[in-house]
Amino acid sequence: ANIPIRTSGHASLETHPWTHIPPMTTKGPKLGDAASLWNFTPSPGWTREEARILKLCLLKHGIGKWVQILDTGLLPGKMIQQLNGQTQRLLGQQSLAAYTGLRLDVDRIRADNEALTDAQVTRKAGLIINGGDKLTKEEKAALQEASKAKYALTAEQIEAVDAALEEIYGARTKDDEELARHRALVEALM
Repeated sequence: ANIPIRTSGHASLETHPWTHIPPMTTKGPKLGDAASLWNFTPSPGWTREEARILKLCLLKHGIGKWVQILDTGLLPGKMIQQLNGQTQRLLGQQSLAAYTGLRLDVDRIRADNEALTDAQVTRKAGLIINGGDKLTKEEKAALQEASKAKYALTAEQIEAVDAALEEIYGARTKDDEELARHRALVEALM
């Protein structure tokens, strides 16, 4: 088959009979990779507004609290896998174990991850990956305590998140009410 294929997590192409595309060996996006994997933009299928709402929901409910985030109704049509993937992009790393269940400053985590050099960490598709064994419960607990100490939200940040989400809820409610009025008018005219 002369179609793009994935091998070992990296995009590659089998050679077409009429053209040869040499394999990419440099760091950065590979053929077929979404640009969002390399520049922390919303992943395909996410608008910037949806990414902003997810970020607010992570700050409100905690990283990994996918069911609670979906229950807000603010991200209709999104699935848990999509929330997890976009959260990885927001933080700049694949493993969320150090942050699971915690309400943390997502921007500070990302800034710290971006500041790490390739000599300090291993990256895959632009995200920091773990190179070691699976974390023990004790290791995970220690990472979470360190994350709380370093990235915990201030009372002011929590108030700002609550206010921003209330504004979004208010706008959505207003839009829903206006839509219902328009539907009622259309039905009355028919």
